[in-house]
Amino acid sequence: MIAGGLTASLALIALLQTRAAPEAHANGTSRRVRALIAGIALFLALMPVIGYPLIAPLWVGGTMIILGERHHLTIAGTAVLLPAVAYSLLAGLAYAPPPPGIFGGN
Repeated sequence: MIAGGLTASLALIALLQTRAAPEAHANGTSRRVRALIAGIALFLALMPVIGYPLIAPLWVGGTMIILGERHHLTIAGTAVLLPAVAYSLLAGLAYAPPPPGIFGGN
């Protein structure tokens, strides 16, 4: 939730900056911002249903692609390691594991 809120805030700031600078529309910045906001909304909507272990790597990888990363190994490594570390920290230190979704076992 914190990562989603932070990303949403940064996307909103970027959106406001594109409104202040009309020339930014020509280079596709506005599309990126809309894609980031849509990605955050999908991530937050699908996380309780699908579960953090499946949706977080897809979201991180998609966000990296939207932001311009093209190195496949970097995308794959970050998309797997970042959510794993976040899950470990949330579950182990904060005792607040993210929603397991289909891995819930109930």
